[in-house]
Amino acid sequence: MFAEKSICITSTPKGWNELSSELSTIKPDDLVVVSDMTGTLITQTANGMLPAMRESQRVLLERGMMMVLATADSGHSVTEFLLKPLGAVKDEQLYVVHSVGAWRGRVDAGQLVELSRGTDLKEIDRRTLIDAMDRAICGAVGCDTPVFSEALRDDLIGSGRRFSLTSISDSFGMQSFIEILPSKAAIFFHEQNIAGSIQQKIFSDYINDSAVVQIVADNGYQLIRGGNYVDVFTCTKELGVRHILDYVNPTERHSLIVLGDSENDLGILSAEYPEFDRVLRVFVGQSKLVVDTIMSGPVSTEFFSMPGTHCHGSTELFQALAKSR
Repeated sequence: MFAEKSICITSTPKGWNELSSELSTIKPDDLVVVSDMTGTLITQTANGMLPAMRESQRVLLERGMMMVLATADSGHSVTEFLLKPLGAVKDEQLYVVHSVGAWRGRVDAGQLVELSRGTDLKEIDRRTLIDAMDRAICGAVGCDTPVFSEALRDDLIGSGRRFSLTSISDSFGMQSFIEILPSKAAIFFHEQNIAGSIQQKIFSDYINDSAVVQIVADNGYQLIRGGNYVDVFTCTKELGVRHILDYVNPTERHSLIVLGDSENDLGILSAEYPEFDRVLRVFVGQSKLVVDTIMSGPVSTEFFSMPGTHCHGSTELFQALAKSR
C-alpha cells in the first residue's frame, strides 16, 4: 500500500501537443509498447474495445510493432476482452503479462502460451482473504448470513471466475466484483465515481482486518488500494514486464512507449528501461499520486499526461502512431 508522503513538484508533465510531436517520428517496427489493459486499452463495460483502438492496433501489429500487455486481470479476461475483440492479427510480436505480473507469456494464433510464472498466494491465504472480504461486505450492507458459502468459496478459488457484487447490493453498480486468482485477490467497483461511502467502508474494513494485515506481513504480499479497487498480490507488473523484455531482448528496437491509467501502473511507468534510446511514459488516468510521484523522480522528462482520457486518450495515441511513417 502506498504510504502518504509529501512530494515536492517543480514542474508539470508534458501533454498531448508534445507527445504527438514525438509520436510522428516513431516507426512501428522500431517500437515496443508496454500497456495496461482495463481502463487504458479497453473500457470497463461489455464490448469494451473502441473500434478505432482495434483498427489502429491491427495496423500497428501488421507493421511490426511489438506489444507487451501488462494487466492485473486474469488470462481469461485478456482472451475475452482484448484478444477476441482484436481478432486475427499478426501476433508474433504480442506478449502478455497478466495476474499482476505472475504469469508471463506470448500470443500464438490467438492463444496464450506461458513462458514463465511467479509465485502464487497460498491457498489457505486465499481462503483467509475471502473470509475477510465476507466480513467487510456484510459489515457494510448488513448481511445476516455470510455472502460466500463453502461451495462458492471452493468454486472461486478453483475457477478464477469473477463473482458479481451486484447480486448482493444494487449500490455497488454494474461491473463490480471480487476475483480470486492464484496470484491475486481483488475487490473491484466499476468506476471511481461509483466507489462511494459503502464501498470505501468495505475497503477500509478489509485492509484493516487483522487476518489480512497478518498474512500480508508474514508472506511479503503486496497490497494496493486504488480509488475503486483493492488488490492483494504476490508479484508486480514491472517484474513481469522485465521477464518478458529479458526473454525477447529487443535490442534492435530503440523506442518504448509505456501506457497506464491507475495507481497499479506506477511501477511500469517509473521503471528503468536501459535497452531503449527513447522512452515515452504516458498516463491517461487521473491519479494525483501517480503524476506527483513520477514528476518528482528521475524520469519526469519522459512523462506525458492526458488526465482522465483513459481509452480515448490511448486510442488517439495509437491512431497517431498508425499514421506515422
